[in-house]
Parts: sequence; C-alpha cells; structure tokens
Amino acid sequence: MPLWANPTPVPIAGFNLRMMPFWFWRTPAERFWRVFQKYEARARAGKNEAVIKFSNALRRYDRRLAFEWGMNIEGKQELTITAHGRREAFGSVEALFLVKPPLPDWRIDALVRRRGHKISMDYDDLEIRSDEMWFSCTRGIEGLDFAVYFSDIGRDSIIYFQDAARGLLINGLGEYFFGLHVGAIRVAGLPPDPEALGLKPFSDIGSVLALFGEGER
Repeated sequence: MPLWANPTPVPIAGFNLRMMPFWFWRTPAERFWRVFQKYEARARAGKNEAVIKFSNALRRYDRRLAFEWGMNIEGKQELTITAHGRREAFGSVEALFLVKPPLPDWRIDALVRRRGHKISMDYDDLEIRSDEMWFSCTRGIEGLDFAVYFSDIGRDSIIYFQDAARGLLINGLGEYFFGLHVGAIRVAGLPPDPEALGLKPFSDIGSVLALFGEGER
C-alpha cells in the first residue's frame, strides 16, 4: 500500500512523518520566500546576517541563481533574482515568482531589467565603467555576436573585462533580451579611433533592441 493511502503514521528510521515541521512540506521555492519573509526586516535594517540567509536559501533552491540587493532613489528596497543571463535557468526564476508572497516594502524583479547607461562594475581595485566600453554586433549562429572593446586591458585583468562585458550587456539590454538573443562575446583592446571602424559606444546599446522592435523587460 502506498504511504499516502495509509492514514496511520508509519515509523521510518526511528521518526514519524507527522513529527516533521510544517516547512518540511513546502516546495523549495516556497521555502526560499519563507526565509525571505523571516529575515527581510533585518535586511532593511542593514544586517548582513539576512543577506547570508537569503543567499543560502536561494542556493538551496537553485545554485544557478543569485540576487542583487540595493535601494532605489525613492528609498525602497530592491531585490533582483538573476540567472546571470543563462536562458536555461529562466524557468527556475519564473517558478520562484509564481509563489512569491506580497512584500509591499520591496521592489522585487525577476531577472535584471534594463538600466541606464552609467554602470560600473568593481573587481578588487579595478573599476570597469560602461562609458569606457565600445562594441560591434553581428548576427551569428546562436544569436547576436558581440565584440566588446575596452582600453587598458592587461594580461592579468582580461578575466575581469570578460566578466564585465557580460554584466554590462545584461544591464544594458536587460537580462531577458540577453538570454534570448545574445550569442558569443569577444573582448579586445580598444583601437585608437573606434568610431572610424564603425564601433559604437555603450550609450548606443539601445540600437540593438531597436533591431528586434523590443524595449525594456
């Protein structure tokens, strides 16, 4: 007889299923939001403990996901759940938001929305800014292939510029568009006269969206 058909508690390895706490029966997505609700007030108070709890709970749900946390210009807390642009993980983000409870003190976004043109990314003592980035874009086999150019790329810092190129494109295009349409990304040093070579500054990244007739998501 299957376990669900037996109304009598069945001992398993010395414990009773009816003794399990209520949270045991929640889905992994529901357990994440349960942790978030428990610690969100501490997060708003600036307690690092809450950030650690959020991170651990999200990792237990899906290790491919991460979150970005901050405050907007209106003083409201913002949380963004990101899949780092990986399209195959978008469904996991969607499933998480299907069970999101009301959280009126927060703005919570599924995937990184398109942001302004002044973006910076910090790596130890290295700051990589969007206004230092130029790009070209062509249609490739798996989507739009980008060549991204920065000045002052050194052998020891190339890995940071590669990560920054991906992050800046996600922020400039929006993560949903990035995951659906961006293919290969190549990073190189900035030539002396980028405009003469047909390269575009990051501030013109919106022209890529226009090719698809898409806006912000």
